[in-house]
Amino acid sequence: MALLVKLGQAFSHMCLYMLDEAIGYFNQLPARQFNTGWVFSQLGRCYMETTRYSEAERYFADAFRLEPYRLEGLEYYSTCLWQLKKPVELCHVAHAALERSLYAPETWICVGNCFSLQKEHENALKFFSRALQLNPAFSYAHCLCGHEYVYNEDWTRAKKCFDLALSYDMKSYNAWWGLGNIYFKQEKFDKAADQFSRALAINPKNPVLYTYLGMTMACKDALEEALMNFENAELLDKGNVLNKFQKANVLVRLGQFDLALKELDRLRLFMPRESPIPVLIGKIYKKLGKVDKAHHYFNLALDLENKENQKIKGLIESLHTQNEFNEDFDL
Repeated sequence: MALLVKLGQAFSHMCLYMLDEAIGYFNQLPARQFNTGWVFSQLGRCYMETTRYSEAERYFADAFRLEPYRLEGLEYYSTCLWQLKKPVELCHVAHAALERSLYAPETWICVGNCFSLQKEHENALKFFSRALQLNPAFSYAHCLCGHEYVYNEDWTRAKKCFDLALSYDMKSYNAWWGLGNIYFKQEKFDKAADQFSRALAINPKNPVLYTYLGMTMACKDALEEALMNFENAELLDKGNVLNKFQKANVLVRLGQFDLALKELDRLRLFMPRESPIPVLIGKIYKKLGKVDKAHHYFNLALDLENKENQKIKGLIESLHTQNEFNEDFDL
């Protein structure tokens, strides 16, 4: 009975997205019960939902090794490998799933994720749709279809998919995030903020949700609130480069140039070949009146970038005029 209580506590906390607590309860299980495919799969899911993909992959791989016949959980394992950009491992999982069953929706999600990683979004949609033929109430498959439609900029179909996902599972924070992402891309920032907030109310341990809410608040000129969200994301994931760059942008807009420069210097260590970083550093030095340093960083960006060369040249020319050149660069 005590064992069932511990398993129930772990699983109920996971369902409530109290993920660190769930991990703690799973780790309290006796070795014979802990070292099972089901427990490892749930632990992988806990880590994945907090974007700790490397730890998640380790547990998913252990579950796959221990119980290769288990298809439940492979949909999340394949998405984890998608996030880690590991096509070889993802193809291996998909082939194994195909050998086990052609009638399990998890199989076709694995295959769909393979094509999605290769940016073959139409093929990915075909396989995710096959998963839905086998289980029309599979909320996660509806979410994945929605993400593929977003890549294709088919907002209407994407929104329909996310709405369907929520009709089957109102606690699908992925679907709320997906709707927020659509509204963000459409520059409907009030609606985007509402959807991101709903996603965060479900899963407050996901740093990406804080980052996107912060980006939305920044677009609404609510800079202090944006900064608070970026700092919340940083508490959960110090290595999130998108969060660091967006935080630096907000610090610049708040006039906190020294803090922005510190953030960008740290970011350059992670991503030395991303031109938007030296561009933003150059803009800061221009605002500070340090033209030589600004010129140095714009030239660094010019050496790295091909597509945005004209914009960067415009920034260099603006150093010698009174005109402001306010082109934005995305990381």
